[in-house]
Amino acid sequence: MINKGHADIITLGKGALANHDWVKKVHNEDPLEAFDSEKVLHPTAVIKDFEL
Repeated sequence: MINKGHADIITLGKGALANHDWVKKVHNEDPLEAFDSEKVLHPTAVIKDFEL
């Protein structure tokens, strides 16, 4: 898109959040994960038994 003059800059946004290895997946033509805000934006905090 940049080479053809259709865009000056391209951002990944949610695609990069959902696919930390986006570049590798695109290069290998692997499927990309859909963005799931519950999975990406709300990490799970777990208290281990020895921390109680």
